[in-house]
Amino acid sequence: MIIKFSLPYNLRKNLDLTRHFKAFSTLPEFITQKGPYTNNAIDEAHRSIVLLFEFEDSRFAEACRSIFRQMEDLYLIPGFTFSTQVLSGTHEGFRSISQS
Repeated sequence: MIIKFSLPYNLRKNLDLTRHFKAFSTLPEFITQKGPYTNNAIDEAHRSIVLLFEFEDSRFAEACRSIFRQMEDLYLIPGFTFSTQVLSGTHEGFRSISQS
């Protein structure tokens, strides 16, 4: 199973997102993070960062707790939002990146 996070941001706001991503704690061994990838398709001033977290279906609840703990630091950024999608498999997850 894959959880996909899309994190939109405005290039003109000069957010130091790198600092926030470096602050992420280590994920449990059963979760594999892929990304961050950058999506340039929004418009001239807006981009989106995409993160994928892959894990076994049977560990969904445990994975969600660990992944959302990773995102807690991002809640401190004024106006920052994200969206999530639960995807059924690796092929669907990587296909969704190419279409984002």
